[in-house]
Amino acid sequence: MKTKFFTSIILALFVVCNYSAAVEYVDLGLPSGTQWAIANENQTFNYYEAVYIFNTQVPTKEQYEELLEKCTYLADSTNALIFIGPNGKRLFFPKGEYLFYNETGKDNVRYLSCRYYPRVDKYLPNTRMHSDYTTLNNIRLVKPINETKKRTVKNRAINLGLSSGTYWYVMDETPYFTYQDVKQLPYVDSIPLRNEWQELIDNCNWEWIGYGWRVTAKDTKSYCESLFFPATGYGGSNTPHVAAGNHYIAYWANPYNETYSYAFTCSAPNRNNYRRIEYCEPTNLFRVRKVCPSTKYLILRSEVRYVDMGLPSGTKWASKTEYHMRTWDQAMNLFGSRVPSLAQYKELLSNCSIEVVSSGADFLFSADFLDLYWLVVTAKNGNQIMLSSSYLWTRDRQDYPEVGSTAIMITEKGVSYFMDGRGDELGVHLVK
Repeated sequence: MKTKFFTSIILALFVVCNYSAAVEYVDLGLPSGTQWAIANENQTFNYYEAVYIFNTQVPTKEQYEELLEKCTYLADSTNALIFIGPNGKRLFFPKGEYLFYNETGKDNVRYLSCRYYPRVDKYLPNTRMHSDYTTLNNIRLVKPINETKKRTVKNRAINLGLSSGTYWYVMDETPYFTYQDVKQLPYVDSIPLRNEWQELIDNCNWEWIGYGWRVTAKDTKSYCESLFFPATGYGGSNTPHVAAGNHYIAYWANPYNETYSYAFTCSAPNRNNYRRIEYCEPTNLFRVRKVCPSTKYLILRSEVRYVDMGLPSGTKWASKTEYHMRTWDQAMNLFGSRVPSLAQYKELLSNCSIEVVSSGADFLFSADFLDLYWLVVTAKNGNQIMLSSSYLWTRDRQDYPEVGSTAIMITEKGVSYFMDGRGDELGVHLVK
């Protein structure tokens, strides 16, 4: 436990120091002692990104008010502002609108700009502003003074218009977790499945913003909010990989129904620019991001139950596939007649509608690289099951010594049948 704690602290300190190293500040002689950065950050951020990346360097409303009350200022038709501090030093704010940290949690997170007021025929600072958490705004940093408490933002789930209906939370859980830790978390059901990670990879825009990835919906007019995945590095075998620093990201996938420990990993554009789901050592220290699961994949998050699919034979099917891969002999010894026959598979598939979904496994990097596609099977009575393995045994044994059984294969195009060797390990779905 101590090792993991110190690993998290080292990584967090590395990230903060790395973000702040190039900032230069000016002392205006303000009563609070606040020092302001001499220039804006070179890009805009939404509120979540700003607080996550810069934290105590994001100015409060009180610090902006002190700037206005204790300094004199110049404003002109360029909508820029120049503040002159009590000690005579100057601070320049170019045209724009600026974020502040709002600890009340309300959606007013933008404070300062310059605008023309016709009644007095002057350009003046504008402080009556309103913005939500998702709008991209300028940010001017301050140098923290005796403030060690980490700032937080209320976590909430947003809609990116994904076809599964999955909502993603905007903030990470803390600190870093091993795969075994993840299994014990009280919110384990809310950790994304690997196919939910894959959906996010395939169906959203990914933009590198220097500190991590900003993820937006394909349809930004209908879904204007965004996610941010910070490049905070990761740890392996309880040893921090500080060198990974601001180039790599790693999050665990949901451990439910999995034989192997999967994670979503990605890198900066100058570090191979990949985004994938892959097998990772379970002792690695990765981050966790939650989702509000859609009903589409609730089957995979629940215990196995037997479902009436309204079939003529009356056969009931397990709601999901056994998560251990087995040889044909192992499957028959353990489950016997509960392993479906080829005829039962054909009855199921001919009387129900099917949808092929990606498992989220990467062909090149997954331990069980053949497990690429799953099948959602929907009965006419509305009940559903999921064949959550690309290769599944039937109980129909063949007479040839080198062949164990007829098996079914799920591909991008649907379902086909083949014969496989008895020594191979395939998935097993059960019937009752």
